Amino acid sequence: MQNQKVIEPSQRNVSVHVLSWALSEVEQGRRVAIATIISAKGSVPGKPGAKLAINSRMQNFGTVGGAGLELKIEEKNEGIIE
Repeated sequence: MQNQKVIEPSQRNVSVHVLSWALSEVEQGRRVAIATIISAKGSVPGKPGAKLAINSRMQNFGTVGGAGLELKIEEKNEGIIE
């Protein structure tokens, strides 16, 4: 188990909720993209494992820890999930 990041239990709960929301959106016929923080350096709010799901209506659920980063993710996904 070398080089594996440990995800805190509270982060696991958030991940379950984000994935459940995404599944519900897909079941309603909406496309969904999920962004996940895979690594972080320094003092940043988004920790590894943090998730943000965005549907084809540009509604989101979850957080990756910062409004600036979330806006960038929304902009990147805008053309992909419409």
